[in-house]
Amino acid sequence: MFLLVCSAAVAASCRNCGKKTSEVPASSSTSEYVDAGQTKSLGGRVLYPNGDEAELVIIEVYRNDLTIPANEMTYVESDQILKGGRITARDTETSGRFCFKKLPAGNYMLRVNTIGKNSQFSTMHIFVTLVPKSKEHVSRELEVSLKFAI
Repeated sequence: MFLLVCSAAVAASCRNCGKKTSEVPASSSTSEYVDAGQTKSLGGRVLYPNGDEAELVIIEVYRNDLTIPANEMTYVESDQILKGGRITARDTETSGRFCFKKLPAGNYMLRVNTIGKNSQFSTMHIFVTLVPKSKEHVSRELEVSLKFAI
């Protein structure tokens, strides 16, 4: 299992945003859904449970125009979001870090998994709302533990 840490503060100082990629994450037999709430920027790092930076992880960004809360999402809704088309994606390379700059305020779904044909991890769907820059600063850190796919 590995850990996804997403923080407004990390994004602001993130020098290594990963590499823009056209690759897609590995397929998985299971999915996890997480509501990440609101933040002003989108960035962070992916870690293995031992604290090492997770290498070769893809983080994709999709616009989420659905009004369904993350805890009520199913494969049907996430598939509907995926059909809307990917906005952008990053490969963490060896640093475990990622960030997405210049995304407008709105609702998004991140899809996270390793690179490769099949993954031993569950695909993570993270729902986040980017708030306008003029709003009060939202500073918090999200930690999400991906589970092994069975």
